[in-house]
Amino acid sequence: MAESHPLLAVTALTREECVDEEDYEQLTEFSRGFRTVPAGLHDVHANQSIGNLGFEEYAAWAHGDPEGIYRSF
Repeated sequence: MAESHPLLAVTALTREECVDEEDYEQLTEFSRGFRTVPAGLHDVHANQSIGNLGFEEYAAWAHGDPEGIYRSF
């Protein structure tokens, strides 16, 4: 079975959309982008669509992975 390649997820959040600089720094603390396995893309999309989890939480999980990749639940 061929190994799949990670995809790059990036946020479109701008500083102007945040309350202040501290809010922006908190929301982009781990990065403005992260890599995810293709199966993880559904998790990201579904949870962001319903407001269950934010981009910053997925970026933090990817940051904690030894390879810097968010892996599906």
